[in-house]
Amino acid sequence: NEKSVRRTIPKTDSVPSELKLLGLTFDEALPPLQKFIDDGYSVGMPFLRIVHGKGTGALRSKIRGYLKSTPKIKEFYSPPPEAGGDGVTIVIF
Repeated sequence: NEKSVRRTIPKTDSVPSELKLLGLTFDEALPPLQKFIDDGYSVGMPFLRIVHGKGTGALRSKIRGYLKSTPKIKEFYSPPPEAGGDGVTIVIF
């Protein structure tokens, strides 16, 4: 009597491709950012969009520092100005 183990993988449409972190400090933004990256990676999304705003650039800088230390992320960049420019970071797995 073998028991089968079923792993449920969430559907891609249940995981958002964009995370808005406007107005948050890095400490406030980190937990949802980590979950967002883990969820996106686990469902096989090719890329994610993080909206952090332009402001002083402090949040963007800290988020990008965190992304550099995350092995599952191949690269990240700012999209063209019409797609958010420096207020957005695109993450590629």
